[in-house]
Amino acid sequence: MKIEVLVSTMYQKDRSLPEKMNIQTDAVIVNQCDEERFEEFDYNGHRIRMISTTERGLSKSRNMALSYAEGDVCLLADEDLCYDDGYAERVEEAFAAEPNADVMVFNARLVNAGERTWAYIEQNGEVPKNKYYSSVRIALRLERIRQSEVRFNELFGAGATYTSGEESLFLRQARQKGLRVFQNTAMLSAVDCSASTWFNGFDEKYYFDKGAFLAAAYGKWAFVYKWYFILKSRKISKIGFVAVNRKLKEGIRAYRKQAQGIKA
Repeated sequence: MKIEVLVSTMYQKDRSLPEKMNIQTDAVIVNQCDEERFEEFDYNGHRIRMISTTERGLSKSRNMALSYAEGDVCLLADEDLCYDDGYAERVEEAFAAEPNADVMVFNARLVNAGERTWAYIEQNGEVPKNKYYSSVRIALRLERIRQSEVRFNELFGAGATYTSGEESLFLRQARQKGLRVFQNTAMLSAVDCSASTWFNGFDEKYYFDKGAFLAAAYGKWAFVYKWYFILKSRKISKIGFVAVNRKLKEGIRAYRKQAQGIKA
């Protein structure tokens, strides 16, 4: 089984990223910067391909990486992630033990997290229908993703109109197309949150983008699902109940208007 890391990054000027991230497999690095260039080099016996591009947006970067990928199983990654030694073996073992898994979610540690939190996986098995995880915890069988034509929604993600939610929409689309999503307790990496490009706390922009996500994910039911986020925000929001409700509704309406324009 060939394991490959798909890295989304920006403004890399040299070949130091594989060492910084402790990459121990082949990798595709999509480097969003101010030039168009392709280079291939060896790092500790592994094939590294770096695609420099003037395109912008995390989901565009993920989709480009998937188009270049050649691994049997691919791990999604960002430049602020550092892999643990032996991660490839743990991924291979997890997929070998669960042949029905098309997508697998693993554990990763948060470093310098501030207000940011996420749930750690405590048991192996299929991921519940409405549970989602950060994209840097996701590994996928490339052939199944390509066969099903699952892609990241390029309106979502850092650098896009709506700065988060792309991984949840990706997993949701995968399930809708019949792919099976599993979780595994193995710890693969650490993620440094100190320089997040999108998360500035539970502010107005956060809830506006969550509203857009609800519209993209749940369609006409978005105004029902928004109450989940309102209740969830009682203790963490910076802006209060009324403002949370207002920004969620604004996000829902903004995405619907934008989506109608794209279809037209």
